[in-house]
Amino acid sequence: MTALRPRPSVPIPDRRPRAAPQRLGRTLAVLVLLVTLLLANVWLQTVAAERGERLRELRAEVDRLRQEQAWLRAELGRLRAPDRIERLARQMGLEAPTEGERVFIAVPPLPEPTPAAVDRRPWWVQGVVRLWEDPALAHEGR
Repeated sequence: MTALRPRPSVPIPDRRPRAAPQRLGRTLAVLVLLVTLLLANVWLQTVAAERGERLRELRAEVDRLRQEQAWLRAELGRLRAPDRIERLARQMGLEAPTEGERVFIAVPPLPEPTPAAVDRRPWWVQGVVRLWEDPALAHEGR
């Protein structure tokens, strides 16, 4: 028979390193943080590129609209030319009125508003006063 040996009083060290799970957790946390930051960076660059493209398109549209506006102003000037209007009127059979056919109407100028009629309060105060003095709200005791 074999005799049982007594247990030593010194504890036997565990062969597994105990710091490994903590190190693994920290490593994963740092890795997740880095990946998140990289994804956020890519997303922000994408948004900036899209907005830059939209800005370029809008500037091109503004240039096109300015050119169109200049053309329309020139066209308006051409259409309002008195000699053109007179030529078109003659083509339609219209004639300039004679001295006896002309009638002049004198329109008196509008009277200047009295200083009491001009409200010098800011627009928002005028709006609040109008709401406060609204006859529909008078039944509520305001």
